Amino acid sequence: MLPARWKSGGRPRTAPDKLEQARILYQNSEKSVREVCELSGFSRRTLLSYMKEHKMP
Repeated sequence: MLPARWKSGGRPRTAPDKLEQARILYQNSEKSVREVCELSGFSRRTLLSYMKEHKMP
């Protein structure tokens, strides 16, 4: 078994450009956050955290 220092763990990060495209779609359409996330393939929490982090409504 390898020591912990050699392990890489966790989920891969969601691509920032994919999140930005989802944000633009949300702001420029009548779609809800849920609908945008279903189309984009990630969770509501991911998109809402991204928008909060970048100070977007």
